[in-house]
Amino acid sequence: MPRLEFNSADLLRIARTANKRAAEYYFDAHPDSSTLTPDALVAIAFAAAAVEAFTNDLTDQVQIWSTEKWPGATAPALVAAVQAVIAAEAGREPQQLRGKYRAAVRALSGKSKSTDGRTVQELQRLVALRGAIMHAKAPRPALSRRVSAALVDLRRRGLTASIASRSKAPLFDELQSPHLSGWAFVTARNVILAMLDLAPDVESVRSLNQHFRDAAM
Repeated sequence: MPRLEFNSADLLRIARTANKRAAEYYFDAHPDSSTLTPDALVAIAFAAAAVEAFTNDLTDQVQIWSTEKWPGATAPALVAAVQAVIAAEAGREPQQLRGKYRAAVRALSGKSKSTDGRTVQELQRLVALRGAIMHAKAPRPALSRRVSAALVDLRRRGLTASIASRSKAPLFDELQSPHLSGWAFVTARNVILAMLDLAPDVESVRSLNQHFRDAAM
């Protein structure tokens, strides 16, 4: 039986570790709600990277299963999902990761639209924040419409850090919240598991599902 090799599981573990550090720092050592933790930035960046890597890992793994003729692994829906991911990647659309996720979900569910719009929206917010972190300009960048919309929603939900003057404070300060760290990790885990939950109920997929549930422990 081919071995499961997933870089995305390691990336998800890094996001989980950063989230745990952020939570311990905030809740145990520094209960002041204005305390900032840079681990939140790590969690956001690696959570988004885990989802992106997973779409590539899934593509590679299904091809390995097909080559090795792992019984039941290459169910038609999984093959269709991989083909959809490859097509979305070749298209190089501006929001490629969200497009790859949507394409895979459509192929796995057999429906023309995503079965979970909220998961797609959360992924879009996560990717927007990752982009803001990786391409930020000091002291505070002119935020894109997608980043601004994501921040408005996350502020409303009480997930960003409490900053006295958001218009003047660096963007990184507002993102350094342990609550946002937890949200980033959970979002990445949910996106990955949502794809697997739609996959055919065969032993190889159950093994893969458990692989990622263990990675998130």
